[in-house]
Amino acid sequence: MRRMILPLLFVFICATTITFAETLELKVADAIDIALENNLDLRVLRLDCDWAQREVERARIVDDEQMYIAAIESLQKVTEQYTQQRASISRKVVSDYYKLLQSELTVTKSLDSVNQAKINLEKERVRYNAGLIPQIALLRAENQIALAQSAYINAEHNLETEYLQFRQLLGLPFDQKILLAEFIEPHFEPISVSFDEAYDCALAVSKELKAAQEAVDTARVNVSNLDNEYTPRVKLEEAQLQLEKAILNLEKVNQSLYFQVRSAFWSLKNGEQDIEAKQRELVLAEKELGSAKAKYQAGLLSDEEFAQEEQRYNDAERALKEAKWAHSQGSHDFLELIGVTKPVWSEEQDASDTVVAS
Repeated sequence: MRRMILPLLFVFICATTITFAETLELKVADAIDIALENNLDLRVLRLDCDWAQREVERARIVDDEQMYIAAIESLQKVTEQYTQQRASISRKVVSDYYKLLQSELTVTKSLDSVNQAKINLEKERVRYNAGLIPQIALLRAENQIALAQSAYINAEHNLETEYLQFRQLLGLPFDQKILLAEFIEPHFEPISVSFDEAYDCALAVSKELKAAQEAVDTARVNVSNLDNEYTPRVKLEEAQLQLEKAILNLEKVNQSLYFQVRSAFWSLKNGEQDIEAKQRELVLAEKELGSAKAKYQAGLLSDEEFAQEEQRYNDAERALKEAKWAHSQGSHDFLELIGVTKPVWSEEQDASDTVVAS
């Protein structure tokens, strides 16, 4: 029997390796599905859920009420952890997918900078041989190539690390080839609720506040039960003390929630103002680039000066995208805080087909 098991196990391992050796073309939804199925943290929690369910069945079989109640509580706890972890993993997949796309662009632009630095060096060498520039200018152009190559190598290293971490998140082998098949355009949507509305919603859905209120109610019932002529006074006084502490804790939780909602709300509002400012900066950078292009074509700007204007435009465009992305992620956290459910990813979100490989 053992001789049969080992070959079968070897076949299974080989089949798994062959499956993973194929290139995976991933859209965002595909990556989420794979992570929810294979992520190691989720697999551990599924084992915990299975064990907790078995404990419930054992308690039911032996007909032990206390054991059954404890098993049910344990099952509810681990199920909630599993649900929260699924949501967290889904969010991280979307976030890391977007970061990979941005890192791919960084590598591409870094390589373009290397090539441009080499072109500039050849032009500077021609000018130097013609006696138009000093040797220091030629050395500066050579140094620009070294700096550009260093930045390119660093960008490639960071991208490789991010892909490894992404495979780990999805529960894939580190040598798994991946094709990113969507380009995510950050979606910007200003929040439409007032602070008061948001705070009222948060009060209604806060689990911490609900638990604190239940503690107060339990303490009140306990005081009421002990307030009789048969209970020692010290017992009643202790129960009254616990009630007072529970009331104070409820107020503390309420205040903490207030500041949590306030911080998230105004962070989004400030982010919206920042996005508007960056939109104006991008418009200005676009106009300045257009002007620089006309001057460059007329021979009034050097290659280096025109490249600087292009860089300013690229920086403004990237800053706007980063601000929009940060706002979208903060908006999701804020809506979750006030009890508004929103899918982590949907086909309606801004995404276009592309192919990025690693």
